[in-house]
Amino acid sequence: MSITVKTVSVSDSKSIIQLKSLWIEAFGDNENATEAFFERVFYCADVFAAFDGSTVASALYLLRTELNGKKAYYLCGAATLKKYRKRGIMSCLIEYALSAAKEKGYEYLLLLPADESLYSYYARFGFKRKCRAAKIMLSRQELLDISNGKGKEHLLAMMRDFINGQDSLIYDNKAVSLAAAYYREFGTCVVSNEDSLAFFEENGEVCSVIFFKCRDFAKLSLLLLNHSQCNSFEFVIPGNRKIGGSNVFEYGMIKPLNNKTPLPDNSFIGLTFE
Repeated sequence: MSITVKTVSVSDSKSIIQLKSLWIEAFGDNENATEAFFERVFYCADVFAAFDGSTVASALYLLRTELNGKKAYYLCGAATLKKYRKRGIMSCLIEYALSAAKEKGYEYLLLLPADESLYSYYARFGFKRKCRAAKIMLSRQELLDISNGKGKEHLLAMMRDFINGQDSLIYDNKAVSLAAAYYREFGTCVVSNEDSLAFFEENGEVCSVIFFKCRDFAKLSLLLLNHSQCNSFEFVIPGNRKIGGSNVFEYGMIKPLNNKTPLPDNSFIGLTFE
């Protein structure tokens, strides 16, 4: 077995067919969700694959983002065909991707391990457990108060910190469009207007807001109230502080690609494909 690692371009149709098959085998997505991902991923990410001859054995995707004004990648979709696993192929692919990212001038690489056991695996490559998130629950009345400019100051201050983007990955419109198309295939609601955007799922009386972008949290609150009749709204936000009943938990890893670049004590990934 002779493994070759390289970047896959949007024009490489034969490899893309294999990438789709690998994605379905590894993640169990249906064809519509897989097509939604691959229709857009090449326009907002760099795609790397390990080949055994002409066969795609393993692949990963580096989504282009920004962290504190510096170029950053979010690594997702790392997978290996079952018959090629436990041969060190993914390790070679990750090392190649890290080298390529550094050569392109990227400062950080972040990822969200699929399960707890993978945190130790990625630690071998220098990834640090310095990413956290928090969940906070707001009542419908609290959102209504915020939309009317009467929200509690500590809630507004918390959301202002998030909106400002400090220590949070910033995704461009192409990446958000990719995520919206992909998430919709799993029943996630995607709502937006000129000021705000939100991805949410409803479970009984709870509206879980899994991702949002806005310039004004009051306007986002109104958008959610207009599209969901739930009595409670759960938000995933940066876990850099505990406010009220916030539930802070580990939410990914980060690796600095330049020793001169300061590593944030806590980074927030936000949008994921896990």
